[in-house]
Order: sequence, then structure tokens, then C-alpha cells
Amino acid sequence: MLYRYAGEPDGAADLSAYTDAGSVSAYAEKAVQWCVKNGILTGKTSSTLAPKATATRAECAAMLQRFAAL
Repeated sequence: MLYRYAGEPDGAADLSAYTDAGSVSAYAEKAVQWCVKNGILTGKTSSTLAPKATATRAECAAMLQRFAAL
């Protein structure tokens, strides 16, 4: 949602540090890469993104705060 709001900007990031990067849906891959590159997404842990998990209210608030700081 934030990626589209930002106008779908270019900016790929290497997701190989995350063991579950292969679980990111193809339609969301560019958005996830952009969010990781810009620090909006930092992962559930240092080595997992948990792309199929639900986000808590606190996690959403943190992502919105990081996005607003761009």
C-alpha cells in the first residue's frame, strides 16, 4: 500500500539475507524490496520477513512512522 502511495518507485533490494524471502508473493516482490531498501520493513527477526504473517497494530504504526520520515 505504501509502495503504491509513493508512486511505485524504482528501488530493488537484495532480500537474500532473509531465509523466507522466497515466500514473498510475486506481485508483492518489488514493493517488499523497496520497503526493505528504504528501511520501512526490517523483518520480524534479523533473518526473517514473515511475508505470510499478519502485522500487529504496533508493526503497522512503526512502518507508517518510517514511511513518513522518508
